[in-house]
Amino acid sequence: MRRAAEQLDLSLTPALLPAGLSEETYAPIFEEMKASGADGLIVGPSAENYTYRQTITALAARHRLPAVYSDRGYVVQGGLLSYAPDFFEVFRLLGRQVANALDGMKPADIPYLQPTKYLFIANVKAAQAIGLTLPPSLLSLADEVIE
Repeated sequence: MRRAAEQLDLSLTPALLPAGLSEETYAPIFEEMKASGADGLIVGPSAENYTYRQTITALAARHRLPAVYSDRGYVVQGGLLSYAPDFFEVFRLLGRQVANALDGMKPADIPYLQPTKYLFIANVKAAQAIGLTLPPSLLSLADEVIE
């Protein structure tokens, strides 16, 4: 991500999350991001973020911050975009590895598998709510478009 940002002449600033997150701890983080001039947001795949996805997507909309999320659930909840592995494929690969282990394959011989299929989901309504228009060329690349 850093390499891509450098190539596009963008700067990345991490929003440091405190230990023991709660719904209330996200609001000051968003205030700080907006005050510092953030133009967008990338939300990582932590369990805490997913637990509070409704809060995060609402705060991103309130602060008019375009955001890319690590799971479709955020976009269904009102987030703008997600780009993430296809979890059906992930579980299929995991099933193959479990089957290998149950068939007696030594752990060192079980191949390391990574997902190769990623899904891009776009939410047109969320874009309109923050004053963005998603271009047709971008929407044509989406695996799913939420109106």
